[in-house]
Amino acid sequence: MRIVDNGKYELMEPIGDVKGPREIFNIRLENLSGADLHSTIEEIRSYSVHAEWPNICSDRVCLAVHGKVPYYTFKGNEVGIMLRGNMLNYSESPADVTIKRVVTKNEFAEWCDFHKDDPDDPHKWIFYADGHVHFVEEGKLVCFVAYVDGKPAAVSALINDDGAGALEYFKASLEHRRKEILLPLYLHTIKHAFENGMRFVIGYRYMDWDVDTSNGYSLYNELGFPNLYES
Repeated sequence: MRIVDNGKYELMEPIGDVKGPREIFNIRLENLSGADLHSTIEEIRSYSVHAEWPNICSDRVCLAVHGKVPYYTFKGNEVGIMLRGNMLNYSESPADVTIKRVVTKNEFAEWCDFHKDDPDDPHKWIFYADGHVHFVEEGKLVCFVAYVDGKPAAVSALINDDGAGALEYFKASLEHRRKEILLPLYLHTIKHAFENGMRFVIGYRYMDWDVDTSNGYSLYNELGFPNLYES
């Protein structure tokens, strides 16, 4: 894999016969002039690959990228921003659940494989241990695994963008999509963010996708995320 940074965004792509994703990330638009802003947006779209458009941006950039303000990243999905004072009291894990931070390359490989085992997981081809472990080593991607009886049951991640945090890449195995496992895992992830100096944490209602919501329970709501777009 190689990453090319042109000063406005970074393009990640495989080299030679290596299998892997092509993705554009670290998109920096705020300081671009009107003409440069629109030409850069069109240039990014011309690649026809997944682009991680900024979740928090000025109305000017939001309007240029998405055509409306405010913009919801997912249709029908709420975007929440949590400050330190919004965080719920830390919930201890059940006795049979152990939460560990990913540190080594082998642990990161296990985290990556947890996504790849599910054919319907949209994140299954985003990360490879060999090519992306440097994100973990640099602290830009902070990953956690919840183990039940010594086996991986759920994973989470925290993206650290210069002190701005985002909860991403949640996944639970089919037999462990329960509040008792996922809530402590996500609170553990949020707690890590604030204990390590992050100014705020972004969350999305799609955190509910991997928990049984048939009884009306919402993990997103219980985590205490204030809706970003509510006045």
